[in-house]
Amino acid sequence: MKTKLLLFIAVFILLTNNQVYSQIIYTDVDPNVTISNFQQGYGIDFDDNDKIDFHITLLSNVDVWVMHLILDSSIDNTYVVYDGTEASVLEFGDEISTSSNLYHLGGSDWGGLLFGYWVSAGEHGNWVDTQEDKYLGLKFEIGSEFHYGWVRLTTIIHSNSDMEFTVKDFAFNTVPDEGILAGDMGTAGVNDTVILDSSVYPNPTSDILYFKGIKNINQITIYNVTGNAHQDTSIDYATNSIDLSNLNSGVFFIQFQTDNTILVKKIVKE
Repeated sequence: MKTKLLLFIAVFILLTNNQVYSQIIYTDVDPNVTISNFQQGYGIDFDDNDKIDFHITLLSNVDVWVMHLILDSSIDNTYVVYDGTEASVLEFGDEISTSSNLYHLGGSDWGGLLFGYWVSAGEHGNWVDTQEDKYLGLKFEIGSEFHYGWVRLTTIIHSNSDMEFTVKDFAFNTVPDEGILAGDMGTAGVNDTVILDSSVYPNPTSDILYFKGIKNINQITIYNVTGNAHQDTSIDYATNSIDLSNLNSGVFFIQFQTDNTILVKKIVKE
């Protein structure tokens, strides 16, 4: 069963004198769906219109086993973010937009491949071993307009002929041609520089992080790469600083919610 959350959380981006409204539609696959049998798969319907945008499948033939993305119809226009060869493994917060390298599913090469093994040629693909809570970046069509979205997966390769994937959730931006961050469920905007003179520093940092150019802040939230919020940080609005000493080393995202903007900054804690 899929739980559809229509997240009417406005992301107001101040560009010149105009305001752009973004709405992320998020679908929680509840319970998560795991596919471990060959010749089976899961269909992603981003906008819940009873039209599958693409399938994630396990396929096998003589001496060939693959975990692959395929179109629902040959006339569909769905693209996946890829590295020039196979589908990219995206992390939480990676941008999916017009600047992404995209492959049209159903093309002549293996751009939609997650993992494959040929007895005669060995293994292919980026989603080898275990990839836990990683993201696919997609571009798909609603009517004649393109939208960007993500799908969160865990894939496990037990052996060449024994593999599985679990679909956990997915989301897309309802504004045509406007990007989305991997893992964004409607609480963050696409650009982390929507206020051009805003910044956080030093970055990377080992202790205190300062921020500037961000006014009328209502709330600051820090997320790890899996999207979980951390509450063990101290914020000093008088000095515009955040004490990160209690955080472990790693990559984090700081969300600043102001009166009319939601701004996300990516930081590295040393």
